[in-house]
Amino acid sequence: MELAQFILIAAVLLVIAALALGGGMALLRADKQKKIAEEKRTLLEDLPSAGAPAPAAPAAPGQLEILRVLRDPIDGRLTLDIFGSSANSPEALTPGQTDQLKRILVELYKWIGKPASGGADAAPGAAPSTGLAPAPGVGVPPAAPVVHPASRSFAETLPPRPDAASYIPFRKKTPPNLPPAPLPPKSIVAQIDELVQQKLIGTPLAARGIRLVELPDGGMTILDGVRKYFGIDEIEDLDVRALVRSAAQEWNEMNRIKPGAPRP
Repeated sequence: MELAQFILIAAVLLVIAALALGGGMALLRADKQKKIAEEKRTLLEDLPSAGAPAPAAPAAPGQLEILRVLRDPIDGRLTLDIFGSSANSPEALTPGQTDQLKRILVELYKWIGKPASGGADAAPGAAPSTGLAPAPGVGVPPAAPVVHPASRSFAETLPPRPDAASYIPFRKKTPPNLPPAPLPPKSIVAQIDELVQQKLIGTPLAARGIRLVELPDGGMTILDGVRKYFGIDEIEDLDVRALVRSAAQEWNEMNRIKPGAPRP
């Protein structure tokens, strides 16, 4: 057999082997995708009889979609969509998004008529209430020993001895330097109103008394002098409507994570 024929036969055999290997890998990928599809179908069949939730309806004119919660049917992980920015873990949330999520949860607790435990009215450092009793010995600090008053000595019941400096007459006591109390975070309506006031400076609309006011139930009112509106599309003056919409869009851009930007 000549060398040229041997090389030709070897090349043909290599091509056949490569085709067989590629076909085998394609079959393995197809089988894996089939198994994943079967697992998804099984999980969807195991959902409650009510079936999967219907897709969210689009927001009505003048309303903002502030929160959407999605769950992966395979691993059960949650993904939050807050004002158009997605986050699949608590670490992916910006400090501003964390404050917004807390305010939304407080409003939801009030909306369903339950106390907002762990919200803005809770003590600092308290864990949010989940409505479930903790497991025995999990997350429960050890109880402090109870000391009966009769078991303490008489000296322990006396008030503490005052400082000797307090006995000096006309001695002015300097108060301790306490840090100023932190201001509560501003609501979304208040932040957009600040942008509106900035845009009004130096314009003919500055004297109209245009303001955005947050209602006690979490809604919003737009004031234009004596006129009152409950949505941007209800504003009759086109210049005022465009100004308020521009401020709302600017706020959305300021709080949206840009593609490719590092998350805090």
